Amino acid sequence: MHVREASIAQSFASNVSEAPPLNFHDAVQIYQIVSNRRAVFDGLLWSVPSTSFAAQAFLFQTALAGDSAQSARIISMALSFLITILTLQLFTRQLQAEDSDNRWLADWEKRHQVHYLDRAHGDTWREYRSKLPDRARYFKFLANIRGFTLWSNGMLIIGGVALGVLIASAVNPNTFQNCQNN
Repeated sequence: MHVREASIAQSFASNVSEAPPLNFHDAVQIYQIVSNRRAVFDGLLWSVPSTSFAAQAFLFQTALAGDSAQSARIISMALSFLITILTLQLFTRQLQAEDSDNRWLADWEKRHQVHYLDRAHGDTWREYRSKLPDRARYFKFLANIRGFTLWSNGMLIIGGVALGVLIASAVNPNTFQNCQNN
């Protein structure tokens, strides 16, 4: 640890030891703030790849149109590849933030001795979520795949295809030309 970081950590520790203990009302307000923040991260977590897929569709449409110039194909696929990397980074960071809030909330519920069946985070929530409604029984195999894993692998495939189209377009300008235009 660097000297500056050690100084900050020591200052923080001394301030924490001087702080008065929280009353239950204050603790509940902190819980609500973190819970709300977790909900925001959860919403962002799933809106980012959805928006990215829409952008990717537009860029692929540009790249694969038969009348697109080579430069348009190269630029659109370079942007698509970049969007893939940026989306995966943001997706991962948002999952990390959402997960840390979830773990903090689950720990808060344990520390404040919330009854196991009344807990809204951690193992109790995981148990409730694991029950699949009967009408979704045909898709149980999809429910067993973690959403982050499925979506991030899908993004990697799109990025790989974009890279392939980019390389093919750079090597041969006529690769994606429409036969009717020749």
